[in-house]
Amino acid sequence: MPVCVLREHLVDYDAWRKGFYAHLDANAAQLESAGVALEAVYRDADDPNAILTMIRFASREQGEAMLADPASRAAMEANGTDLRTLRVEWYEDPS
Repeated sequence: MPVCVLREHLVDYDAWRKGFYAHLDANAAQLESAGVALEAVYRDADDPNAILTMIRFASREQGEAMLADPASRAAMEANGTDLRTLRVEWYEDPS
């Protein structure tokens, strides 16, 4: 299963966190059945509004589709993500 690493800059970490986890909670069953799982969220040691989020997807295609979905992008922006700073990287389990 691939892991997507998102690096992004936020307007306000605390506001983002509240919206992000509310979204996860509201969609937990749907995300779980689709094989989507949050692995970790890290804050930059020098900039508390810069984060790295690791999300596991059932497939890269599924993850790319979710990230390209206008509703997902609108939710990210509404939660305070500066989409101009969004970097997406994909990693595979080497085993």
